[in-house]
Amino acid sequence: MKSLFIAILTFSTLLISAQESDTLSVIIDPIETEPIFPGGNDSLCCFIETNLNFKILNSTDKTGKIIVFFNIDTTGQVLDIEINPELLQKLSGVINDRIIENEIKRVIQLMPRWKPATQRNKAIKVQYALPIRIPYTDFKCKNL
Repeated sequence: MKSLFIAILTFSTLLISAQESDTLSVIIDPIETEPIFPGGNDSLCCFIETNLNFKILNSTDKTGKIIVFFNIDTTGQVLDIEINPELLQKLSGVINDRIIENEIKRVIQLMPRWKPATQRNKAIKVQYALPIRIPYTDFKCKNL
């Protein structure tokens, strides 16, 4: 039993070390500290709502959500923005509309640097998933 515990502990250490290396990309879940948008989640909602073109976003008669994935690197920069088409096909109620997807990607590209996620007090790269409901009518920002 003791050797099993040591083996598991060693494997866990290897995963964390691999994430900290620039040559390997391993996603660690759960992470110690999540990435934080400047000002927190309320500011993230306001940023999105302030920058989205709602004429484009609400131009479809479809309802559902678009899930946009992006990485937040060790400096807090947003990278590798994508909407996974395979995931879109598997989920019911998910919209596959290029014009709307491009508008959402445009806004995500405008994001300022986040406070990066950390593991063992060291910044790490993580993937973030952000669902956006269509039509967008559930405004959370009180400044609009």
